[in-house]
Amino acid sequence: MGNKMTNSEWKKIDEFQSFEEYEQFKKWIMGQVSLNKAYKEEVQERYSGAMMREELWFKHPASGAIWRLVEPDPPFYGVFEPVTLFRH
Repeated sequence: MGNKMTNSEWKKIDEFQSFEEYEQFKKWIMGQVSLNKAYKEEVQERYSGAMMREELWFKHPASGAIWRLVEPDPPFYGVFEPVTLFRH
């Protein structure tokens, strides 16, 4: 990941290699929010119904896409991915 990622090139993270990597990424994305380069959104539908994990949603400014960041909780290693809302 590194600090070279910009808000115009968000990429899906299928799992974090460690909790420290997750915390580093969370710090980076929250920094983007502070700079108005990303926007926090209200969580509408939790990841797989997981109520115990921290979940944050962010709006990508260029595309308007909503992305979710879900905290690791082994054996689940967290995720950062675009949100797909399912309407019933």
